[in-house]
Amino acid sequence: MFGVSSVVAKIGRCAVILLAFLVVTGDLPGGALAQSTLTQEEYDRLQGNGTGSPSSTDPNSDSGLGLDGQEQPGTTPPALGQPRPAQPYPGSGVAQPPAQPSSPEYPQTVRPGFPEDEQPQAELGQPLFGSQLFAQPSLLAKLQPTNADYIMDTGDRVALNMWGAFSFSGLQTVDGEGNIFVPEVGPVQLRGKPGSQLNAIVGSATQDVFTSSVSTYATLMTRQPISVFVTGGVRNPGRYAGESTGSLITFLAQAGGINSASGSYRDIRVMRGDAVIARADLYAFLLNGMLPPVRLEEGDAILVGPQGPTVSAAGDAENPYRFEIDTRSTVGRDLLYLARPKPNVAYVSITGTRSGEPFSAYLPFAAFLQTALHNGDTYTFLGDGVSRTIFVSVKGQSFGPSRMAVPRNARLGDVLKLIEVDPHNADVDSIYLRRKSVAEQQARALEASLNVLQRSVLTARSTTEGDAQIRGQEAVLVQQFIQQARTLRPEGRVVLADNPQRLETTLEPDDEIVIPARNNLILISGEVRLPQTVLFQPGAKIKDYAGKAGGFTNRADTSDFVVIHRSGAVETGSSIAVQAGDNIMVMPDAGTHSFVVFKEIVGILYQLAISTAATLNVSGF
Repeated sequence: MFGVSSVVAKIGRCAVILLAFLVVTGDLPGGALAQSTLTQEEYDRLQGNGTGSPSSTDPNSDSGLGLDGQEQPGTTPPALGQPRPAQPYPGSGVAQPPAQPSSPEYPQTVRPGFPEDEQPQAELGQPLFGSQLFAQPSLLAKLQPTNADYIMDTGDRVALNMWGAFSFSGLQTVDGEGNIFVPEVGPVQLRGKPGSQLNAIVGSATQDVFTSSVSTYATLMTRQPISVFVTGGVRNPGRYAGESTGSLITFLAQAGGINSASGSYRDIRVMRGDAVIARADLYAFLLNGMLPPVRLEEGDAILVGPQGPTVSAAGDAENPYRFEIDTRSTVGRDLLYLARPKPNVAYVSITGTRSGEPFSAYLPFAAFLQTALHNGDTYTFLGDGVSRTIFVSVKGQSFGPSRMAVPRNARLGDVLKLIEVDPHNADVDSIYLRRKSVAEQQARALEASLNVLQRSVLTARSTTEGDAQIRGQEAVLVQQFIQQARTLRPEGRVVLADNPQRLETTLEPDDEIVIPARNNLILISGEVRLPQTVLFQPGAKIKDYAGKAGGFTNRADTSDFVVIHRSGAVETGSSIAVQAGDNIMVMPDAGTHSFVVFKEIVGILYQLAISTAATLNVSGF
């Protein structure tokens, strides 16, 4: 048995089919779509010159779009992905989810640290270059061309006045033979002649009959109205009235302008039947004022092609827009003509994706000129002085962009307001930073320790031949350890948890804001027999987790563990309260080995564990 919704759906489908049938057969009221030509009265009304009803071609009449192409209030629901209002969570600097149901398809998102009355709107990205041309399409659509070299044709109307020995005043229409009839003179050929010569042609024909006793004055009143189909990537595809010499831009404006989300500003074709009679690139018009000359005919179609690959220009550029380009054969040098970077530009920051993964690069301006452009990339032109903006990355549980441009000296709390997270999965209390300057300090300290270890092994003295052989074998092992250690890169972790001033932390260029995921897992590694990940158990101790990893090895130091919490905070000792998401590292006991420099090696292992959250296998010593 069908429900009410099923019946309504069937009725709706029937209505759509009936409407389509009426459109095809031309049986709609008034036969609006069945006509092949327009009368002058209809043309005037469509152009807004008459007193009839508002123009049906007004791109804003029923589309729900404003003059700028944006949705008007109350016309459509908010777009998916717009941030929902959130209530601030006292003391945490982050926002709690709104009190409304969520679903796996539409998870609730909030921006940490952003009060309810300050929730920003989701960024729509940079506008597409050319979209400014149709910022007010209804105004463009009303502009009428005034071409003095208009070529007269059948259907044009001429206001004719004669006085002197003979008087006449009236409208004459160019007939199918291309003539108008001048009283007492006869047919006068006008078709194919420029409108600027109208008076001279009519006057000359009259003088042949009346010599100098009759004067004439002729005015070209209206030109032949035609209807042209505008379709493809425009906001309101349909048939629109205009003049045969009307600009392509005027017809596109009547259709609401090009749809910046799907239409191309660079691939516009004029179709006559199956043939392409003209092509237009609006970039050539915007940059050089060039449009192809085309005389339209009744039934022609203006087809806007699908949007091609795009890249964005930002920073120190005169045209900070999104540009449609051919990325198959375009390099950085080709973007200069469109974006027009300022003379002080010395570097270019590149952000985008490669193989589905976030990508970023920072290049000198000269190197950028030969760099291939990729669809979706953003190229930020930076001056040689101190930039007023810096770039930071967001890792972990974030729905927003993975890389953001923020003001220099921006604080963490300011940036967290712009990041959308799902508080059910994100541990916002454990947010920490990865900082390049801290990582470099840790790397220098680690390298210094490795150099000291290397020198102590290579310069150690041997008293006997057997002792020398042992020292040589140990040196080989130490060299292997040093090589492994140098492959690890310190994270530069900056711990923020449990610090009431954490939101006041000043960000540095290339900082990474890490938002960990909530989980109930424990990673245990180092001196255990089977390093692995196990489930968190409230109240369990480190030895309990080690038991699940096969137990401690004989080299394990069970009096001094290293535990890295989800927030990046590090604890050492024997009695550490284990938390969900912790990384437990069991270190070797320096006193269990006769190797001379083993104590130094263990010290380096501690450095590695804290700076890189990793351990190395020293079972070969």
